[in-house]
Amino acid sequence: MIFKDLDKCYTRAFLFSFHKKKLFFTYPFIFLIGIIHIFFKSLSVSSGSWSTLSFVFLPIFITFAILFVLGVFLARIYYHDVKNLKCSYLAILKKSVDKISQTFYISILSIFTFVVLWIVFGFLAAIKDIPHIGSFIGVFISIIAYLLILFFIVLIILNFLFLFFLTPSISLKQKMRIKGFFEILKNLKKNIFANSSLFLIALLTVFIPSVFLYISAALTKNYFAIRLDSIYLGLESFFIMIPFSILITPFVIFFFNFSIESFNILHKMDSK
Repeated sequence: MIFKDLDKCYTRAFLFSFHKKKLFFTYPFIFLIGIIHIFFKSLSVSSGSWSTLSFVFLPIFITFAILFVLGVFLARIYYHDVKNLKCSYLAILKKSVDKISQTFYISILSIFTFVVLWIVFGFLAAIKDIPHIGSFIGVFISIIAYLLILFFIVLIILNFLFLFFLTPSISLKQKMRIKGFFEILKNLKKNIFANSSLFLIALLTVFIPSVFLYISAALTKNYFAIRLDSIYLGLESFFIMIPFSILITPFVIFFFNFSIESFNILHKMDSK
């Protein structure tokens, strides 16, 4: 029975991901994310290791900020779709302004945390580069550098979790208070297997096509290489990014559709 319900929810979330109106609405957000990543990648070509670190992680956290905004819209649109309610996208946008502001707290906190720790990492890198004694000290402080990098990765995972589990609550509830935020985090401890399974299903549905699209882009750049300066390489990435973002758009929509379905599934499990 549980599998049948899950199959029904997954199928419904997947089919509702290919509505033309929703695809046209979502694509500009995905396109903007692609532009941001290409911009930072272009900056990293001639940068040092410390600067390159920020050009790798910072666009990821900016991406999450954009996805949180997009997720609120898509979650509310999906709710109207499933209930067969007439909805104007413009009306949903107007009603979602206050909810979007709630997502900024998470995004700003993530970016601020990264920037502070990135500065600390730069301080450690400066110590390492001190002549004569820098390498000796660097051996001992490398453990701190390792933990900082590890924390950046953990922060990305946390943002994925927040994106999946918090977006439905922010979108569907009247107002998301700090107390309610911690209650959601506590609820994740209940039914750990169910929470983890639902999250992995959504993540893998996005991750698998993303891998194929990324491999295709990498092979294109390798076997159809343009051996010119960084401007042309950036333009090449831009034009490859156009079909990439089009093809990944329905799977991004599915992620948020399934997050709503998962929210309902978990709510039913808690109410029993």
